[in-house]
Amino acid sequence: MASLSTLALSSLRQRDYSARFQLEERVGTDIWASYRSDGLRVYARIVAPPPEQERPPQGWPVVIYAHGWVGEEGAPGYRFGVGSADSMATVLKRFVQAGYVVLVPGFRGHGTVKGVQAEGIEWIKAYDNGSYLSPIFYAVDVLHALQALATLDQVVPGLQVDPQRIYLTGHSQGGDVALTALAVASSPSLPLKFAAASLWASCFEGRVEQGLFYGAMEASADALKDPRFLHVMPSWWKPSMYFGTIEQGQQRRQRQMVDTVRRFVADQADAHPQKHPLDAAMAAIDAIKHPQFIRVPLQLHFSDMDHYSPPAWNEALARAVNASGGRAEALRYPGNTHSFRVESGWSPAGSVPGIDLITTRSLTLFR
Repeated sequence: MASLSTLALSSLRQRDYSARFQLEERVGTDIWASYRSDGLRVYARIVAPPPEQERPPQGWPVVIYAHGWVGEEGAPGYRFGVGSADSMATVLKRFVQAGYVVLVPGFRGHGTVKGVQAEGIEWIKAYDNGSYLSPIFYAVDVLHALQALATLDQVVPGLQVDPQRIYLTGHSQGGDVALTALAVASSPSLPLKFAAASLWASCFEGRVEQGLFYGAMEASADALKDPRFLHVMPSWWKPSMYFGTIEQGQQRRQRQMVDTVRRFVADQADAHPQKHPLDAAMAAIDAIKHPQFIRVPLQLHFSDMDHYSPPAWNEALARAVNASGGRAEALRYPGNTHSFRVESGWSPAGSVPGIDLITTRSLTLFR
């Protein structure tokens, strides 16, 4: 990559995201399609409502789902929300049953269709977690898929979508992806836009802030007792997992971010944690720091015990969006895990899994 400035929201909002779907195969109500994003051949799973449902006169409403972190090792085998292993599969199924077309982009490097892996695994190898930049590239993939919806009925006759009712969801890292896509899609240059969004347990703080937070949390048991991070000890806590102080964990992750960016971004050869920090360049990329671009109704679903999507992040974003003239709700699910389940021996007595309520609230917003 030549420059971090190409990922700044100001640059992304001026880009062209024209794309077309190409049918790969169809199995029942599941459609497997490919499209081009940054010249890469990537995949999407598209699920149509049951045949007995009558298509609305304006076309089917659409929900695009930005999935969470998979990682380099798991990316080729990503299954696009199929099966019980994906914690959000139940939610997506309910959307389809409610009469929505569900579109699940795999992102670059993710998924294999008819024996051919999606292109772009090199982006995952370069940027996954070390720089916290991979969600920005995945947002570009989502935005190309959004514009490709205009071609869907040409690929699958009869599957016409309503351009005024396209909604966005995202879980975990996918919430970071979705927030960036929302901030870009409000640009006047994009023909198709989102009508509303519902984000679940999102990891969407700024690039630098994510690194400092997760670096401390993953390195030091002290972070799990520190109110700057979270004061609830997770069920998986074991002293043997940790090997340093909060400061050491943050410094290690900061060095990793700088080293990754110096290696793969041409104009960052002088990057240095102290002398030439990345704060300004990353801030231009971070959607959470530009709430004025979030112009559609937004729901933020989170747990008070989630070590990946802290309540403070969700509540601060909701306040910032509302203060800038937008409309956002911060919705808390006490005692839930990152996947909105209740875990025996950790969740307090009386905790209720949040998945059903999240789905109901999202469907209400999307109507």
